[in-house]
Amino acid sequence: MSEGFAGLLLAGVFSITTASGQESEPAQPPAEAEVAQEFKAAAPELFKKWLEARPEQLRDRGRGELANLICTPNLWSMLPIARDQPSIQFLECKDSTIPTEYRIDLRKTDSVLTLFEGLIIVPVKMSCSINAANSNKVTAKTRDEVITACVGASYEQCLDAGGKRFPGIGRRRCVVEGLGLRLETPFSYEGAEYVTFGWTGSRWEFQKQHEEPALRPTNTGGTKKID
Repeated sequence: MSEGFAGLLLAGVFSITTASGQESEPAQPPAEAEVAQEFKAAAPELFKKWLEARPEQLRDRGRGELANLICTPNLWSMLPIARDQPSIQFLECKDSTIPTEYRIDLRKTDSVLTLFEGLIIVPVKMSCSINAANSNKVTAKTRDEVITACVGASYEQCLDAGGKRFPGIGRRRCVVEGLGLRLETPFSYEGAEYVTFGWTGSRWEFQKQHEEPALRPTNTGGTKKID
């Protein structure tokens, strides 16, 4: 064996031994490492803007949506109550405590427009309640007018527009499909908001957010843009 070949072999063994003995993760590619640093530097300001927009986002989430109610029979009838009129649900939540902490994550995407997505993961605690309204208007036209006025409105705006609050027996015997909660039943939520920002090459732009675990099965999270 020549001295040159032996030297190369020893160098290779030394290199392998050194690499296998490292406890730290492999270094990121320069481009990804640079973006990760950019996101880390931008995160405090992104979190601040998200927090400022948080009350408005929660108000938007509490606006009316068409809902399916499951109602148990009452004592005087075998027919479910409040099923003959379209219903609108209002899932209203407020932060029990103002979020102050977060952690970040970065991942590559397959998109040519946003090569990277940055996540700000915010632990949250919320107090929530579910309300519902319907219309007892005689004609389909006036009923549809009330529904149109209630969808996308607040619960109070819906009632002002002619929506009817469920009577006491309805609130006790009706639940919103998918939630399994009786109307006007307060409940607590504890989880995390996953706020996604896309890297455009020059700035981070808000894309979407969602809770984990899901606040409700159909929830897709807020999509209101944060400037």
